[in-house]
Amino acid sequence: MKKKVYKAHILYTKEPRRFEVMENGYVAVDANGRVIGVATDLAALDCEGADVTDFGNRLLIPAMNDLHVHAPQYRNQGIAMDLELLPWLQNYTFPEEMKYADTGYAERMYRRFVHDLWRFGTMR
Repeated sequence: MKKKVYKAHILYTKEPRRFEVMENGYVAVDANGRVIGVATDLAALDCEGADVTDFGNRLLIPAMNDLHVHAPQYRNQGIAMDLELLPWLQNYTFPEEMKYADTGYAERMYRRFVHDLWRFGTMR
């Protein structure tokens, strides 16, 4: 896999309470999927021959990773988000976590969980 470059209006934060937009900016990504540069000038990124994807007038926003994750709650993501925490735990989380007493089930779910973390670009 070679380097990739994405062109768009890039939303970023140099400071915690201030957003900035780099209009018509470029984000360069290496063969391993790591960001290696951001610039308003493609030539400044040293990415000759890279695939360039132009998103036009769209915003490119860095992903937010929720660093708080419970593998046994993986199957519950997005379920019953209208509930308060305690009813959600009682009705969804605790019954799901009880299934992990079956080591075969636990192994299947942990493999799926880790695979999806990897697939979406994080192992946090």
